[in-house]
Amino acid sequence: MSVNLTRLRLTFSTTAEMLGWSKEDQAEFGASIRTAMDTGNADLLEWWSEYLEQASGLKRLGQLCCAAEARIKAAATEREKAAQ
Repeated sequence: MSVNLTRLRLTFSTTAEMLGWSKEDQAEFGASIRTAMDTGNADLLEWWSEYLEQASGLKRLGQLCCAAEARIKAAATEREKAAQ
Protein backbone atom coordinates (compact mmCIF):
# COMPACT_ATOMS: atom_id res chain seq x y z
CA MET A 1 0.00 0.00 0.00
CA SER A 2 1.26 3.41 -0.89
CA VAL A 3 0.36 6.16 1.58
CA ASN A 4 -1.20 9.29 0.11
CA LEU A 5 0.47 12.05 2.14
CA THR A 6 -2.10 14.66 1.12
CA ARG A 7 -4.89 12.42 2.41
CA LEU A 8 -2.84 11.65 5.54
CA ARG A 9 -2.59 15.37 6.33
CA LEU A 10 -6.31 15.86 5.78
CA THR A 11 -7.32 12.95 7.97
CA PHE A 12 -4.79 14.01 10.63
CA SER A 13 -6.29 17.49 10.97
CA THR A 14 -9.85 16.16 10.82
CA THR A 15 -9.16 13.49 13.44
CA ALA A 16 -7.38 15.98 15.69
CA GLU A 17 -10.43 18.22 15.58
CA MET A 18 -12.98 15.42 15.97
CA LEU A 19 -11.17 13.79 18.90
CA GLY A 20 -10.14 17.01 20.55
CA TRP A 21 -6.42 16.34 20.48
CA SER A 22 -4.38 18.89 22.38
CA LYS A 23 -1.52 20.73 20.69
CA GLU A 24 0.82 18.43 22.60
CA ASP A 25 -0.98 15.33 21.29
CA GLN A 26 -0.82 16.68 17.77
CA ALA A 27 2.89 17.39 18.13
CA GLU A 28 3.58 13.91 19.52
CA PHE A 29 1.58 12.08 16.87
CA GLY A 30 2.92 14.32 14.13
CA ALA A 31 6.47 13.57 15.28
CA SER A 32 5.75 9.85 15.09
CA ILE A 33 4.49 10.23 11.53
CA ARG A 34 7.43 12.45 10.57
CA THR A 35 9.88 9.88 11.99
CA ALA A 36 8.15 7.14 9.99
CA MET A 37 8.47 9.26 6.86
CA ASP A 38 12.11 10.16 7.51
CA THR A 39 13.13 6.56 8.22
CA GLY A 40 11.01 5.03 5.46
CA ASN A 41 8.97 2.98 7.93
CA ALA A 42 6.17 2.00 5.55
CA ASP A 43 4.43 -0.20 8.12
CA LEU A 44 4.08 2.64 10.61
CA LEU A 45 2.96 5.07 7.91
CA GLU A 46 0.34 2.60 6.74
CA TRP A 47 -0.83 2.11 10.33
CA TRP A 48 -1.22 5.86 10.85
CA SER A 49 -2.91 6.24 7.48
CA GLU A 50 -5.49 3.56 8.26
CA TYR A 51 -6.05 4.73 11.84
CA LEU A 52 -6.55 8.34 10.79
CA GLU A 53 -8.82 7.36 7.90
CA GLN A 54 -11.08 5.39 10.22
CA ALA A 55 -10.98 7.88 13.09
CA SER A 56 -11.72 10.87 10.85
CA GLY A 57 -14.94 9.34 9.53
CA LEU A 58 -14.38 11.03 6.15
CA LYS A 59 -14.78 7.84 4.15
CA ARG A 60 -18.08 7.05 5.86
CA LEU A 61 -19.29 10.62 5.44
CA GLY A 62 -18.49 10.41 1.73
CA GLN A 63 -20.45 7.15 1.46
CA LEU A 64 -23.44 8.71 3.20
CA CYS A 65 -23.34 11.74 0.90
CA CYS A 66 -23.19 9.53 -2.20
CA ALA A 67 -26.12 7.46 -0.96
CA ALA A 68 -28.17 10.59 -0.27
CA GLU A 69 -27.33 11.99 -3.69
CA ALA A 70 -28.43 8.74 -5.33
CA ARG A 71 -31.75 8.84 -3.45
CA ILE A 72 -32.31 12.47 -4.47
CA LYS A 73 -31.60 11.68 -8.13
CA ALA A 74 -33.88 8.64 -8.03
CA ALA A 75 -36.70 10.70 -6.52
CA ALA A 76 -36.22 13.39 -9.18
CA THR A 77 -36.37 10.78 -11.92
CA GLU A 78 -39.57 9.34 -10.45
CA ARG A 79 -41.14 12.82 -10.28
CA GLU A 80 -40.20 13.45 -13.93
CA LYS A 81 -41.73 10.14 -14.99
CA ALA A 82 -44.89 10.86 -13.00
CA ALA A 83 -45.19 14.31 -14.59
CA GLN A 84 -45.18 12.87 -18.12
